[in-house]
Amino acid sequence: MSNPQYSIARPAGREHVLDYPPGSIAVRIVQLVLAFLIMVLSAYNIAALPYDGNAYILAVAVMTIVSSIYHLVAHFAAPVIYNYWAILGLDIFFVIMWLCSFALQAARVAYFYDYVRGYRLPDGDKAWLGTQAGAAALGAVEFVLFIVALVIHSIRLHRHRAAGGHCMPGQAPTPPGLAPVAAAAAPYGGEKTGPLPTYQPQYAPQPQQQQQQPVGNPVYQQQFPPQGQQQYSPQGPQQFTPQGQQQFSPQGQQQAYYPFPSPSPAPMYAPQPQQQLPSQLPSDNPPQRLPAQLPDNSPLPPQLPGN
Repeated sequence: MSNPQYSIARPAGREHVLDYPPGSIAVRIVQLVLAFLIMVLSAYNIAALPYDGNAYILAVAVMTIVSSIYHLVAHFAAPVIYNYWAILGLDIFFVIMWLCSFALQAARVAYFYDYVRGYRLPDGDKAWLGTQAGAAALGAVEFVLFIVALVIHSIRLHRHRAAGGHCMPGQAPTPPGLAPVAAAAAPYGGEKTGPLPTYQPQYAPQPQQQQQQPVGNPVYQQQFPPQGQQQYSPQGPQQFTPQGQQQFSPQGQQQAYYPFPSPSPAPMYAPQPQQQLPSQLPSDNPPQRLPAQLPDNSPLPPQLPGN
């Protein structure tokens, strides 16, 4: 929603410049002046004894001078180079840089004061320590001023964007709540065509696939003949169960599994000649026939079969 207290009416060429409150430009001027003073003090310290603290704060002061000059020139003299996104990034950058620089400078000054405490120093050494302390104090003020400038700039940037303002010069502000609509391309030759028909794809219903449950193969139990009798059967075709089909037995009844023994080849016996009994062997003497009666007229005993 647009803020009724913020107006985006600008002169031509300044449509992208933010409308700052009256005191915000004074903050930028004070930042420039303090940065120049810190640069002078740090340069004096480095000429006597350079170290990390005064060199760091001197570099930050020089960068602040360049940034402040850019902001003032873009705001008053050359609005074409003004970019509020760049100024927002610079403010965030210098908040971090001034925090680190003045804290480091203050830590080094405190160490030097503790080292010379109780000694009578010449005027030159006292001036050297005083300039370091002054640079650290002004650096802390710069840190606070950049926080104030960042807050003011962020609020004005948000209101400017909410009111439909842009960051580039020459662009008319977009009324809030309206989005730019792209014009439809005219057909070739100026012909008017009606709305194109929309086709909705139709999909034929797929046949339902019936899932067939695999029927378990019957389980065959092998019967073994009693001990002492071996039965051999000719080797026939072996039956295999298809992979994936499992055989299930009713719950509670377990069927014993007996591996199928591989049939051993039948023993081969060579025919042997039949042995004849002595009674059947041929003899040169023909059989003698006994008389029907003994000499004493007594009957003969009955003959056994085979005699």
